[in-house]
Amino acid sequence: MVQRSLVLMKPDAVKRGIVGEIMHRFERAGLKIVAVKLVQADDELAGKHYPNTEKWKVIVGQRTIDECVQNGIDLMENMGTMDPLEVGEIVKKWNGRCECG
Repeated sequence: MVQRSLVLMKPDAVKRGIVGEIMHRFERAGLKIVAVKLVQADDELAGKHYPNTEKWKVIVGQRTIDECVQNGIDLMENMGTMDPLEVGEIVKKWNGRCECG
């Protein structure tokens, strides 16, 4: 049976110049890339792929906080809050303009 997967890379992967390395890792694992599409998602398109619920924002916010703490990133300096809901709301609106770390 043939299985297909969709891989989405966020703008920071493009900005950091690691898209090729990410794709190369898939190829080294023996996976075949059959198509590539580069899209600059606007708010409307992004909104179709991310829920707008408080629960989702809290989960994403807490994951972001955990990752930042683990990697020594000062969230208060970068985002001005450590509240999971507020961080989740920032991440929901995030479009690559915020620089953290």
